[in-house]
Amino acid sequence: MKIGSYCYTRGEQPDYRDFCIPSNVGKNIVSILRDMVTPILESRLDTPRWVLYKCHDVVAWGICCKNELLSSSFNTDIKGCSVKGFFSIIYSDVDDGNFSIPSFDISFFRELYKKEVAAYWCCQEGDSHFSKTHSINNDVTSYIYAEQNEYSTMLNTDVFQCLSLGNGNREKAVAAALSFTEMSLLIDNEEISEATNRKAPFMNCMSSQVATKTAKVQRICPQCHKYVNAFTENGICIDCETENSRINMFNDENQNDMEQKELENLERELRDCRFRIEETDKALAKERRMNKILVIVCGFFLLMIAYLWHNSKSRVSLFGNREGILCDTIVKTIEKPYQFDVMTNTFEVPAKGKDSVVIVWKSDIPRIKTNVDNYEWIKEISEDATSIILSCEKNDVNTERIATVELILGEQKEIVTIKQAAKEK
Repeated sequence: MKIGSYCYTRGEQPDYRDFCIPSNVGKNIVSILRDMVTPILESRLDTPRWVLYKCHDVVAWGICCKNELLSSSFNTDIKGCSVKGFFSIIYSDVDDGNFSIPSFDISFFRELYKKEVAAYWCCQEGDSHFSKTHSINNDVTSYIYAEQNEYSTMLNTDVFQCLSLGNGNREKAVAAALSFTEMSLLIDNEEISEATNRKAPFMNCMSSQVATKTAKVQRICPQCHKYVNAFTENGICIDCETENSRINMFNDENQNDMEQKELENLERELRDCRFRIEETDKALAKERRMNKILVIVCGFFLLMIAYLWHNSKSRVSLFGNREGILCDTIVKTIEKPYQFDVMTNTFEVPAKGKDSVVIVWKSDIPRIKTNVDNYEWIKEISEDATSIILSCEKNDVNTERIATVELILGEQKEIVTIKQAAKEK
């Protein structure tokens, strides 16, 4: 089981935002929680609201309240106005057979506030940080365990309804809710509208101030993204299901025609390929004849160069002094080795990783050989004649990592070193 925390509130700098983000769940869970608590934070919040959300092996348990309930300081914005927020603990990889959450314990969330909110209170607008909470404080003395009880048959499981349970035993209701695969429960709400938010409504709510009743809610269809009143067995709205059926029927009717047309196209491509092969054979025959002529011409010039070189030793030139100088120039050009020069031999990469490490070299040949050892944390993105681009992944260990890249041209070899800093403690 993994543990993180999620806090949505306004700090000293204005505007509500994801103040603390959990690292053990995806953005979709965070988005659902944000949508669920938004209408609650718009109320007066004279009394705190408790929020439970479960989706398969992920459980969120938190409180919506005024920040001053959790801290005597760091609870007003830059203008001195009191602020509110949602503060929660997020569990992932949950085992239903042995799972519990802290009971309705304000002291636990005060410790969470001190660690995840107060410590970052002066951060700028829009800033957020990943959760530093990865365990439950041992000072917690009361837990609620997942179990089936009389509320197991009372809780609503229809996502298109919100059931108000009225007044009841909060601990037993939460325990029963934890035993379901998917469940959401709002406790101590003052109005049922707090639980029927259009973007992410609750399936159940429990309060002494709201009578027992059922309210219909809408959900967003994952295919057309419209608000609908029901889903089909495939998890989409009826209109999308009908449209999919029509498209499938149309595809079946046209499948044979498409296969016939595809066969005709393949036959046409085959004829075109045969024609291109014949034309290519003719061009190759012509090129072979030209190659033979070039070999003869090159052989003649090589004989002339050898003759001029031999006679230059005895100061005899067939074509005079100018031709001897030309021969010397040709020989020196042939003997000149290719060279290349690496611009930077050492790169330092931060622990968080880097998307692009660019190794650049100067070279007077089309391409050199590069060898990158098989490091799991280094990936090659692209390579051309004078550079290679690599990416470095995040370093999750407390030691520095070093990688080497070899650039080879004949007997010349250059080593480029990549150093990645250790994980910050």
